[in-house]
Amino acid sequence: MNFDFQKIIKKINLKKAAFAVGGVLLLIIMYLYVRGAIKKWQDQKKTNEYVRTVESSVNSANLTFKDHEYTDIANAIEMYLSDNTWSGWAGVDEDSIYVEMSKLNTIDDLNKVIAKFGTRTLRRRWHTATGEYTLPQAFSFFLDLDERTEINNRLAAKGINYQF
Repeated sequence: MNFDFQKIIKKINLKKAAFAVGGVLLLIIMYLYVRGAIKKWQDQKKTNEYVRTVESSVNSANLTFKDHEYTDIANAIEMYLSDNTWSGWAGVDEDSIYVEMSKLNTIDDLNKVIAKFGTRTLRRRWHTATGEYTLPQAFSFFLDLDERTEINNRLAAKGINYQF
């Protein structure tokens, strides 16, 4: 069996072959992009359902702050997690997060802050992480186990049983 590659190459229309290969690559790229977009949409839908569930579980009778104060706490936590302060240059300002979380008095206060936090885009200057996070996701990603344990202990001291 003797192959004459030069004859085979002469028979191939390079223009058509290039278009065929390019078309296949384009279809693969489009498939991967659409698949990623669908996954992102599904993840966002699950996250939105989680936030709605948390918000609907809040018993208004047990809230100890005004509505805007929960928003202020959520905004402050976002700032201490992200690059919006000088602490962003050195990392997460966990001490300020402890102060904010220590303000909460009931599980409903905590759930209200989680609901007010919703999903937020957080970015770290020295990390590659940029994404949409709920408060528990953000704590899991940006805080180490010891820092999350400190938050859990502060909450438990007030009778709030929740594990980040």
